[in-house]
Amino acid sequence: MALNRQTDENGKPIVMLGNDYSWVKGEVRDLSSLFLDMESVERIGDPSLWVHEGSNVSLRFLPCDVEDRVYHRGEGWEFFYMYTTVFLDIGVKFLFTEFECGVLSQLKYAPTQIHPNAWAFVRGFEILMEYLGTKPLLEVFFSFSQAKGVRKGGVVTLNNMQGKAIFGLYRQSYKDFKQMFIKVGCVEEQFPFYLDEFGLERFPLYWYSEPAQILGMDKISRESARMVEFMEGFVEKTEVLSLAILLKWEKEREYVKRYLQTTTGGLKNFFKNRVERWHSASTAVKTEEGVMVNQPLEKKKVVSLKRRRAEEGGSSKKIIDLTSTKCCGKEVSLEEVKRSTEKQRPLHGYVGEEDLTSVWSEHFPISVVAEEHFQSKTDFDLLGSVDDKTRAQFLQVCAARLLSLGRFEELRANDEAEKRKEESKEIQRSLELEKKLQVVNE
Repeated sequence: MALNRQTDENGKPIVMLGNDYSWVKGEVRDLSSLFLDMESVERIGDPSLWVHEGSNVSLRFLPCDVEDRVYHRGEGWEFFYMYTTVFLDIGVKFLFTEFECGVLSQLKYAPTQIHPNAWAFVRGFEILMEYLGTKPLLEVFFSFSQAKGVRKGGVVTLNNMQGKAIFGLYRQSYKDFKQMFIKVGCVEEQFPFYLDEFGLERFPLYWYSEPAQILGMDKISRESARMVEFMEGFVEKTEVLSLAILLKWEKEREYVKRYLQTTTGGLKNFFKNRVERWHSASTAVKTEEGVMVNQPLEKKKVVSLKRRRAEEGGSSKKIIDLTSTKCCGKEVSLEEVKRSTEKQRPLHGYVGEEDLTSVWSEHFPISVVAEEHFQSKTDFDLLGSVDDKTRAQFLQVCAARLLSLGRFEELRANDEAEKRKEESKEIQRSLELEKKLQVVNE
């Protein structure tokens, strides 16, 4: 997606001057900043705390004049306005990421032209994509989000597209945020970090009177289309995510990872497998004629099937040959496997809406119950005290023990069934013997 910038015929950025702000509406027209001196600005903290590590950017926070308004345009590129809550509470850092610049540029929004809650929406999407191990794409983002209040000449919000809710509403109340703006600039000896190598704005520095209205995407790349399809499947199966929790990513990353793992039901591993399938499907080699052809996927090793004569009659039946494996060393009839599968079928499904308290109900909120009753802070701290590999090994131990326990119960059930069968035969023999004795006595 191309970024929208206002430039002149020579490609130079246009500096919009003048004081015609009649299009600005709402209370922002009359609100001045609460940061009118350096003392108040210095209480915010060291600007370097909100700079991406390794970016080599030195910025400075500056106070505003009492006549300054958040929608005012500057006469150059000495600074831009920023709500302090966006980096203090939402966790947005400077330089803005390529994705954040793209969102602002595509919508033609200055950083203060969107509500802090909308910044939470943008940041939440970035965090989710980082958790999945993929880059955030503008085409995917705008396939699930839209702007509200674009034509009202005030602060704009972002929300989910209808039927495509990824995040729950972020209802954090930011009292007086419209007056909590400062000037952000670079130190004098550095090139402005908000301009690119051509001297063009990396994002709109000042308010636009005609921001863009984007309601979904008409054409997107193949990569984005795949991601949109994957995320649509995710939306259908998973509850909306809490932005309040996601925004703890920088300070409590392990906690947020555990939350996402619990809430999304292993979405990260599922996404990883899906990406591998995409790459496999896209792998191609050139033939001698130069035509690109797909390489066949590697065949997986499967359990071998063979036939044997039935002990009675002339028919044959399929069996699973496990004699060459390391553990079982036996042959299992497919008929036996099928009978076992059919008996288990009710346990693998859902019971519908008859009893919403049943854990087999398709509407039972398992992740919510687990979060509220089976995952205390002590549990989180305990699980977070060990690394991912240790937790994975522990799960393997649990799974192996459950497998052993399940097999033990199965064998015991078989023994009980055989015992009952023998008891039934013994009773039958006793009854037959009693009948014979009665005949003799008569």
